Amino acid sequence: MSQINLQDVIKISLLLVLLLLVGFIVLYIIRKRLSPSSQDFSNSSAFTLQDLRQMHRDGKITEEEFNLLKDKLLKETHL
Repeated sequence: MSQINLQDVIKISLLLVLLLLVGFIVLYIIRKRLSPSSQDFSNSSAFTLQDLRQMHRDGKITEEEFNLLKDKLLKETHL
């Protein structure tokens, strides 16, 4: 059997660390792209609760959308 010298061990270790780092970066990017986007309601803070109620009464948003936007607005104002 051939001997493995210290330089070979260091090279292999660095390669493994590099592969792990690349793997974590790839996983981070994939998770970021697949996660639900918060951009859907990013402009909700531009509305007041009164505006949301009016849009709901006018039929511009559904009951579910109204509740989601209302909850988000209330959470943002209580930070």
